[in-house]
Amino acid sequence: MVVKDRVGRPRYVAFRVEAPVAPTRGEMVAALRGLAAARYGKDAADRMGLRLILYDGREGAVRVLHTHRDAAVAILEGITWAGKRENPTRVTPLGTSGTLRAARDRYLSMKREPRRARGAASRGQTDRANEKL
Repeated sequence: MVVKDRVGRPRYVAFRVEAPVAPTRGEMVAALRGLAAARYGKDAADRMGLRLILYDGREGAVRVLHTHRDAAVAILEGITWAGKRENPTRVTPLGTSGTLRAARDRYLSMKREPRRARGAASRGQTDRANEKL
């Protein structure tokens, strides 16, 4: 048995939110957990490994175990409101990926910040071998 069989293989489902007033992160978490509990039972979100990983008010990504990917997509599609009931919300799943980086790059407009360069040059030190005396 390999570790991934015990731990699980995460999938990242990217989604877009359409609402008159953008739901907050807390409202989206409550909507996800509430719908998961209503459809699949009280502890469903925990069993699925359903977590809101990225969210900026317009789009985001949830992490879920690979065996529950279809249920996660159904939960996202089933969200009709988030926050106040007079705030109708539509969530559209955009795609699924095995890594957060790929999900962000392929489906979301929010891009990663570039990594800082490593080494002496990134710490402000000069390369003495290339200096002229």
